[in-house]
Amino acid sequence: MPAQGDRPAAVALAAGIMIALWNRERTGRGSKVASSLLANGIWANGNAVQAALLGAPLPKRPPPESPRSALANVYRTEDARWFQLTLVREDRDWAGLCRAIEREDLIGDPRFADTPRRRSNAAALAAILREVFASRAFSDWRVRLKANAIAFAAVSRAQDFVDDEQAVAAGILVETANPEMSRTIAAPFSITGVKVPPPRPGPALGAHSVEVLREAGVDAEEIAALTAAGALR
Repeated sequence: MPAQGDRPAAVALAAGIMIALWNRERTGRGSKVASSLLANGIWANGNAVQAALLGAPLPKRPPPESPRSALANVYRTEDARWFQLTLVREDRDWAGLCRAIEREDLIGDPRFADTPRRRSNAAALAAILREVFASRAFSDWRVRLKANAIAFAAVSRAQDFVDDEQAVAAGILVETANPEMSRTIAAPFSITGVKVPPPRPGPALGAHSVEVLREAGVDAEEIAALTAAGALR
């Protein structure tokens, strides 16, 4: 994902700066705060890296065609959406899943009679479920699976969050004061008692060139010459 390292690094720096300021208040000494994309990348993958440090690398995930469990696997729907099926209590939920997919005949299938046999026949069961789930759109499966209390989760896409009710209610997607971009993503934190104004557009290219040059001691005549030459925007 774009900026997968940049944004966590910015958050890490903000946290480090706050700690440094707190330390300065207590000791009177300043601190140097540093971070890096590498440090944040490793931190974000801490579970896997810590396992490797202990000599226990995570096993590779098997392909969807031959999963360890067909009931804890990803499936593609008719409209090219993917979702994760996760039946933690298989024996309790197996019949409900069969009803949800309108395959009650599988309930009595000896290959899938209990968890051990479903695991030993996972590839065969996954093939059946792949064909079934590919026959309807995800919106249809969402209704059917929920109606039968089957645990699942959509593999989300960026466009799914544009009108996400929870993201809007939580203040994650906010209105802006930018006529060219009506909504944007808010900072991922809030502070009690602090009202954040609507995000505004950043300065245009060269918007403060003259002010910066004046502060640097460049006189008006030279600024005019630079402008006339097309060096300033």
